[in-house]
Amino acid sequence: MARRVVKPLVLVAEHDPFQLELLQETCEAAGFEVAAALDGQRVLAQIARHPPSIVLMSDGVEAPAGAEVARILRADEELKTLPIVAIGPGVPDSDIHIDRPVRVERLQSVLWRSLRRARDTRRRLRTESAPRLSLELDRATGAGTRGQMEITLHHELLIAARFRRPLGLMRVRVDDADAMPKVARRMMTVLRETDLVFRLSDLELAAILPETEVHEGAVARERLTDSLATDEGVAWVGIASSEGHHDANALLAAALRDGETHG
Repeated sequence: MARRVVKPLVLVAEHDPFQLELLQETCEAAGFEVAAALDGQRVLAQIARHPPSIVLMSDGVEAPAGAEVARILRADEELKTLPIVAIGPGVPDSDIHIDRPVRVERLQSVLWRSLRRARDTRRRLRTESAPRLSLELDRATGAGTRGQMEITLHHELLIAARFRRPLGLMRVRVDDADAMPKVARRMMTVLRETDLVFRLSDLELAAILPETEVHEGAVARERLTDSLATDEGVAWVGIASSEGHHDANALLAAALRDGETHG
């Protein structure tokens, strides 16, 4: 089975339709999903509907001007870490600007570096504000405990709301308690370093997936199930995202429904 690749979303803002098309093609060639806007009002509307991973904005954007759009974003507590790459020097609140004429390789490199830097910043902020947890792990699986998961999930939901980033949750149900240690180790190996694995109950594990939308969680589920042998005792794997589920119980329930549907 071919593995799906999740692409970060870049919002490209450029007032000239021809230049906008060229920038879209450049971003797509670099591995981004692309949304486009011809003016500042559309930029703000798009971000309100679906915040991108990064904004690429020409300083020629008007109504409102690119500089004003960047100022609005920087003043918003939830959006101030959203990376902004400007084309031209006329957007003072951007993270970095690229001079014209735009070199394709330079633009693609700057976009990826800015995206990594923003993710590192949010990761640092999550770590600095994270609650202090007991260091005791579940003895059978080496995963975190149910109590640790409840505290961590509440904290991560607050962070997700603060920065307007999604939060994913994976629930894994096994048929036999004897399979729990092996499945837990596989989850810790296959998932990202930032994803946190916990024992939810006698026959369930859960993983908190920061900055993960539903379709990205589905990719993580596919990666996990592909790594598991058919005889390893996994009954189902459920995925949910914080979009539309703003408290821990609702998120857990959504992952349960998804798991039973796909089981």
